[in-house]
Amino acid sequence: MALAAAQARPLDVGVVISRQTFLLILWGAKWPPIREIAVRDDLLDAQASVDWVASHLPSLQRRIDSWLDANLIVEIEEVELAGPENAIVGVEKEPFPLSFNVEVGAYINAIRSGLDILATALAIRHQVAKARDVQFPVAKSLADYEAGKYKGARFVERLPATERGIIESLRPYRGGNDQLWALHHLDILRKHRRLLEVFINPAVVQIFDEFGQLKIKGVYSGSMGGNSKTILAYFPKGAPKPKIDFTGNVAIDEPPIGGRATNLVMLLDGFVTLASSIIRLFDK
Repeated sequence: MALAAAQARPLDVGVVISRQTFLLILWGAKWPPIREIAVRDDLLDAQASVDWVASHLPSLQRRIDSWLDANLIVEIEEVELAGPENAIVGVEKEPFPLSFNVEVGAYINAIRSGLDILATALAIRHQVAKARDVQFPVAKSLADYEAGKYKGARFVERLPATERGIIESLRPYRGGNDQLWALHHLDILRKHRRLLEVFINPAVVQIFDEFGQLKIKGVYSGSMGGNSKTILAYFPKGAPKPKIDFTGNVAIDEPPIGGRATNLVMLLDGFVTLASSIIRLFDK
């Protein structure tokens, strides 16, 4: 719906809970999460690729929080055509920096590359394949995996039974290991489109009247993707100015990988944990 911006006025805004506080709770009050992983020499390069990402996640979260706090606000705007209600609008004062997309893409690639470096280390350890055949396997389906229709199939087939069994136990295919598939899929997707969007999560938009009563009406999806503003709800014209509590979020809106309510840094940290756990399976 078209909006008349001339009448826009900022609202009093309060944050329900800070994003960093939320992460502190989830991480057991340890910020940043501490990892002390020692592996055998031929796995050091693979682990270093993953650890590099882990070391940058706290800074990424702080910079995202800073941008959201400085650039995401809520306003009331009069709707064109006379009607009983005005629109409550989420406003992005400045476009979300493209550098964040580049940075997050590099982190996803580094984690996925860590698994390919692991595969190369195993190929050298067991002298089983040429470099061009080596890739950590992730197949599109169980059927493709069982038929050997995936990159790295020759490498896997030539591994000793123990190592091959470890890889098979990971169920490295879509529908088998959703987190591994998500990492693999995002590493491909990042080359073709932007991954990140800014959201005001409707689940945490709260509107209070002058008596402190919670009054929510018509709260809509809060995606800011590609727009400088988005309608969140409607409020009666002439009513006292409400107080609105909300939280912003930067997420990868690619179901079922994450979704708009999924914290980006938590998602990346999950990929780091996954890759590290896979590397340690071969630390023998």
